Amino acid sequence: MAEDRGTFDLPEASNRERLEQEKKIKEYELKKKAATVVVPTDDGRVRQMLRQLNEPITLFGEREMERRERLRRLLAQQAVELDEAPAVGQLVVETVATIQKEKFYTEGPEELAKARGEIAQWSLHRAAA
Repeated sequence: MAEDRGTFDLPEASNRERLEQEKKIKEYELKKKAATVVVPTDDGRVRQMLRQLNEPITLFGEREMERRERLRRLLAQQAVELDEAPAVGQLVVETVATIQKEKFYTEGPEELAKARGEIAQWSLHRAAA
């Protein structure tokens, strides 16, 4: 009779093991994908991305790094499900790229600029000697 069908049914234990194996492979792919996902370090941008994904901005007891890792995990899950980078993630990566072109420092008083110039001149003179 089994020859007529050409296939054999697996026992329940084998099916469970196969499902567990598939689950572990998916977890591994998710971790692998999460390592390649680019997320901003600025907490404001991370919160903005979480809003775009309709996710809670902050979970109870969650700090900045945990929030960033949760965003990384969510983007990786979307990427694995869609087998490509999610549109929201692409938007954010483009936003981060433009942000990096902006000034990332606060201008100080004129005395500070003058002191730094004097230190640079002293350092260059000393390095030349």
